[in-house]
Amino acid sequence: MQWPRLLKKIPHPRLVATLAALFTIYFVLGYFVAPRYIRPLIPQYAAEHLKRTASVREVNVNPLFLSLELNDFLLTEADGTPIVGFRRLLVDFELSSLLRWAWTFSTIALDGLDLRADIAPDGSFNLAELAESFPKSESAPDAKPARLVLQHLALTDGAITFSDRTGARPVIASLRPLAIELRDLSTLPDRSGPYNITARLPGGGALAWRGEVSLQPIFSGGEISLRDAKLASVWRFFQDRLNLAEPAGGAELDFRYRAGYAKGVPELAVEDLRLTLSGIALAEQGAAEPLITLETVALEGGRFDLRSRIVSARRTAVKGGAVKVVREEDGRLSLLRLLKERERGQSAKPAEPQAGSAGPPWRFALDAFDVEDLKLALADRSFGQPVAYDVDVAIAAKELRSYGNAPMKIEGTLRAAQGGSLRVSGEASPAMDRGSLQARLERLSLKPLQPMVASRTALSLDSGSVSATLKGEYRARKGRAEVRAGGTVSLDELLLNEAGERFLEWRSVAANRIAFSLAPDRLAIGEIRVNGLGAKVLVDKDRSVNLARAFTPRGQAPPANPAPAPTAPEDTPASFPVSVERVRFESSAVDFSDLSLVLPFAAKIQELQGDVLGLGTDRASRAVAKLEGRVDEFGLARVDGSLATFDPKSFLDLRVAFRNVEMSPLSSYSATFAGRRIASGRLSLDLQYKVDNSALAGDNKVELDKFTLGERVEAPGALSLPLDLAVALLTDADGKIALAVPVKGNVGDPQFSYGHLVWQAITTVINNIATAPFRALFGGSAENVDNIAFDSGRAALLPPEREKLKRVAEALGKRPQLKLVVEGQYDDADRAALRARDVAAAIAVRLDRAPEGGEPQPVNARDAKTQRAMEALFVERASDKALEDFIAEIEKARGKPVQRASPLMAFAGRASADGAFYDALLRRLNETAPLPDDAMGKLAVARALAVTEHLEKALSVPTARVERKASAAGGGERVKLALDVAGQAPKP
Repeated sequence: MQWPRLLKKIPHPRLVATLAALFTIYFVLGYFVAPRYIRPLIPQYAAEHLKRTASVREVNVNPLFLSLELNDFLLTEADGTPIVGFRRLLVDFELSSLLRWAWTFSTIALDGLDLRADIAPDGSFNLAELAESFPKSESAPDAKPARLVLQHLALTDGAITFSDRTGARPVIASLRPLAIELRDLSTLPDRSGPYNITARLPGGGALAWRGEVSLQPIFSGGEISLRDAKLASVWRFFQDRLNLAEPAGGAELDFRYRAGYAKGVPELAVEDLRLTLSGIALAEQGAAEPLITLETVALEGGRFDLRSRIVSARRTAVKGGAVKVVREEDGRLSLLRLLKERERGQSAKPAEPQAGSAGPPWRFALDAFDVEDLKLALADRSFGQPVAYDVDVAIAAKELRSYGNAPMKIEGTLRAAQGGSLRVSGEASPAMDRGSLQARLERLSLKPLQPMVASRTALSLDSGSVSATLKGEYRARKGRAEVRAGGTVSLDELLLNEAGERFLEWRSVAANRIAFSLAPDRLAIGEIRVNGLGAKVLVDKDRSVNLARAFTPRGQAPPANPAPAPTAPEDTPASFPVSVERVRFESSAVDFSDLSLVLPFAAKIQELQGDVLGLGTDRASRAVAKLEGRVDEFGLARVDGSLATFDPKSFLDLRVAFRNVEMSPLSSYSATFAGRRIASGRLSLDLQYKVDNSALAGDNKVELDKFTLGERVEAPGALSLPLDLAVALLTDADGKIALAVPVKGNVGDPQFSYGHLVWQAITTVINNIATAPFRALFGGSAENVDNIAFDSGRAALLPPEREKLKRVAEALGKRPQLKLVVEGQYDDADRAALRARDVAAAIAVRLDRAPEGGEPQPVNARDAKTQRAMEALFVERASDKALEDFIAEIEKARGKPVQRASPLMAFAGRASADGAFYDALLRRLNETAPLPDDAMGKLAVARALAVTEHLEKALSVPTARVERKASAAGGGERVKLALDVAGQAPKP
């Protein structure tokens, strides 16, 4: 044998043999013994220390490469519920640890991780309980971390499943697939490594996270992006706390961050944050329509810095959408219904005071906040029928700050669909200790407030608008708020009806030179100008006034003996001082009836004008009134005197006079109460009332001139009196009758007060002809005569409408004092028709097809050349990329590729079989076709011109009797007709 010779050649053979034997033992222990030892050790450790069950299918150890591999590991709760598992774990240890004097791993690879995070019904968290079950080791507070170097960490095909079983319905969400890659992770000082994390979110969406991380010191920096995340993914974890249906909408998020922890000081900074929420729809559970829909909510340029304590953003914008804000019958807001009852109670609890933290206060900044095309649907259902306004909102706020001296600025516009707009602009200091505001309210319709009026009165609010121009300032000084405001306010075109008859109306009530202030409290109005007032005042037999019935809600009776209002002591000042220098009446009218006199009296006072001066809440103030008006054609009415406005019972000296009032219109009342008509006569009446400390002394004088009774009238309940004899006895030589009716009493006595307040209409009936003139002209066949219909987008007069105009022309010929007002109108259907015509014309030009009769030919989306022309037009008006994006959108929606018409196929006359795509392309062309700003107005003008020319030329209606009104958006494709008096401008 040659072995002895060979052994003799090896230096130190015994040492080599020993080393070889040790290596063989190491190799055998590593490959064969260690796996068999480690494999049962894992479930044993889990059972003894963790009180859980663990299993591993295979354990491999490579002693040569210092690597450990575990396959098919699973850790479960004692009842078998999985906690964590993986398909394969590879740990590759490096011998260079001895050189670095640090635990060094070249690779840790984890494949198929399946982590189950679960919150039990009792609120316990399985991962927290698992962490608590590991044996605790004590270490010094200032102990340095173990020296560790991890060259490469890779997680592939991972999944994290989170479940929450605390609510009525368990919520489960998973992140899969999850991939994480870290390089050069180390606890050695000043060493960092890159990492990359990607994950798919539950319900859709992708998370990408990349950057660098260091463990000594603790630091991480990088970028995080979130794409196509669904709001419903978050909603699932709160659905038991919310009365919210599954929301629609997605989110995208991008930001850069820096985070670290050194010397006990945390650091976190976020920069370039961009958040976009789109397609948001929030609805109550079981509701048919959402309460909130928002097209986009975007935040740009966001920044957060924990060290400097600042939160800022360059811009936040809300664009498009609608929000419904409803006050329910019980006074609660509908938006609060999105919270369940228990959550509402918790939200109402005041926040616990927090101890102040060291460091400077937090600072907040937002460079711009914009709201565009947002619709607010406001409604209040606490009045029975809802009070509703639909408002378009646009807001632009700038330089919003919680620090500094530069003012924050805001501008906003609100437009009500029911009529009216509000424009506001203002600024405020960041400390909110001073500010200013300018507001302009233009013709806000009051008619939507009818349910509110009906809940408090027996009146119906048929029309009215409010306008205002106000400027205000706010300043906080020495712990009190000082407010100064001034401007003008006007209520226009108000009409209040009771039981279908006019109760109160006016053209305009305008308050000028308003000065309002808090600290000191004061409201001063320079002038209130009342124009075109129309009112009805009725004094019944028992001296009750109609106002009581009007201000009693329908279905309720006025109180028989209303409790007297509490009287403040004489030296008690008014709670809020108010003064009005002057109230001016112009072109007003009052229907006055007094059935408490010997002869019932009714008259209509017109052309009422005059002044009331010195109104105020000061006890020492007295108002002076001087008013004058015309009664019927030749009568005169005057009011003259003064009274204590704060307490009229303390002082009143008022004289009401009527002169030369024609009595024949009073026959209806004389017949009702006396069974006789009035043939002729004129009335003069002096009513003088003086009140001094509640003592009334009234001196009423009645004078009849050439009074003659007419024939008898059978009237139930009429008094049977010898009126002919009485008239003969009382008439003097000049044909006059004079009566004196003194009145005395105490107005403070409840027996003298206006007990039963009953309304009774006596003299005025609303003229139906004024409200429905065409019905008066044509009777029951007047339906739609005042509406001239047109085809959408066209101004050609149709034959059926010419017949209507012929009837109108014949009626005008019989009534020479009337004229016709023609108003062209348009609506959204016209806009769509004009756009479609524009597209058809553009395609016809590309196809070299001349329009027939001035109208382009219809677009045939199944024609090959037309399909190519449609694509070319789309590219011309948008771009090649826009067409590609549109094609991608169609393909994504229907899940199959688009078949486009090729030039060769089109030349051969073979159209694309994908007709549905070209139908969609045509719809998009029609929707995006450019339309001049004045196109709709021109269409309305052309329609009005077609009507007027037909009336004047074809039907020979004089030009002076036809007037065109400015065009406006309407409720259909038509021209609106109205009647007015010839020679008079139409009412707006």
